[in-house]
Amino acid sequence: MRSIEGLKLTNSPLVLVLSQIRFSEVLKMDKFAPDIQEAFKGLGLSRFTQEESQQFIFGPKLKTKASTRWVFSDRKKTEAVILSNDFFVYQVSKYDVFDTFSERLDTLLKKLVGIVGIEFAEQVGLRYLDLIIGDDDHPVDSFISNSLQGLSASDLGVDKANHQFVINAQTECGTLFLRSFENSGGQFLPPDLQSPHLEFEVELKPEAEFRVLDFDHIAKGEFDFEGEMLKETLWKLHKFIDMAFRVAVTPTALKIWKGESDG
Repeated sequence: MRSIEGLKLTNSPLVLVLSQIRFSEVLKMDKFAPDIQEAFKGLGLSRFTQEESQQFIFGPKLKTKASTRWVFSDRKKTEAVILSNDFFVYQVSKYDVFDTFSERLDTLLKKLVGIVGIEFAEQVGLRYLDLIIGDDDHPVDSFISNSLQGLSASDLGVDKANHQFVINAQTECGTLFLRSFENSGGQFLPPDLQSPHLEFEVELKPEAEFRVLDFDHIAKGEFDFEGEMLKETLWKLHKFIDMAFRVAVTPTALKIWKGESDG
């Protein structure tokens, strides 16, 4: 399914990868939760938490709806599954290559489908988050393509300027979002990805400046869990994220992340 050679980066800036699968609501998901927990525990996801929240439903009258999420994670907090009545999320903070990620996702989904009996997905998404930190020899900008740089502080006649950049592109299989923002300090995750279920091998000094590249590719339709349709869709989503990453960063960045000299 791979159309170009995969990137294997020794010093990868990748900090989070996740896939979200949405399906028609299963009203009795709570009845299946104990069996799902046992199945996932057998796959190494031995931590379990149940979270309750309120969803706001907008209409002529504002309503609230109670929502339950079941979270299964490993002891080291490097991978987790978040499950609700109508979606499944698999996320990792320790990533190898997409082949490994997709095989693990397939295994987990087969366990879920075998217990719950879900026939098809209605939306499939894949998201990659890269944290790019500069140093004395290589400022952050040296890692980022000029097309994402924007106007500099000197262009604007100011001391400092933080950039935010968004692309919304239609691909052959869905919608691709590329978000780029720069900041400093310790918080690098976007607000919608804040999670206590994973730990990250990242040390950010309070004064450290960084750039985040956030790739999110979403396909909508009907995707059967049986057969190759879902796998093929995930590989197509990955292909465009891979291509977008390669043009969003510089050759210097790729050399350094591969562990090669940039001289």
